[in-house]
Amino acid sequence: MDLSGSKVCLILSCKRPFYAKRKEAQKDQNIAIEELGFKVLYLYGDPDILFPEIRTEGDENCLYVPIEDIYGNLTHKMLHAYRFLLEQRVAGVLKMDDNTFIRNYRIFKSNFTWYDYAGADLGELWPETHTLKGGISYTTTELMLYFGGPFYWLSLKGLEQVVRTGFHYPAEDVNTGYAINLDESMLIGNMEFYHSGCVSWDGDTE
Repeated sequence: MDLSGSKVCLILSCKRPFYAKRKEAQKDQNIAIEELGFKVLYLYGDPDILFPEIRTEGDENCLYVPIEDIYGNLTHKMLHAYRFLLEQRVAGVLKMDDNTFIRNYRIFKSNFTWYDYAGADLGELWPETHTLKGGISYTTTELMLYFGGPFYWLSLKGLEQVVRTGFHYPAEDVNTGYAINLDESMLIGNMEFYHSGCVSWDGDTE
């Protein structure tokens, strides 16, 4: 699959049965996203490969990266994917979680692809010590852009900045915010999707 110059919708998922049910619920949504000009890729981990690879499974295109597909590896899994997509010179990445649902497609008329980052709740000051799921905690005094992990856009320039900076914190969205915040030239937009009702997600787990 040629991704050069393409807008990619990257859906973070895994292969356990619970998540297969989520994927089934997204079929019509993925068709709509493709009709809006995006190439849809599901992201999975596979510890038996050495390099990222794209596979076609049924009517879906999947990006596999060389890492065990467990929650604790989520941040590294995303960084593997971003490095690969940067090498492919994509136009940008719309990152979604597999429990994210678009309720109103007018959000795609907001021109969010004009920005290097577009998401929500920009400029939140994180507390000095933050504890994540599983008891992992870290301390920071940085002003971070809080990036809504379930749904955000990165341009090629934004993707370059994230990959160049690397991931230093346990949460992928925090790392993304930290990286973008280091470069004052980044063009940042707020899609307001949290409060507009355009996008929602469920918190169901296994």
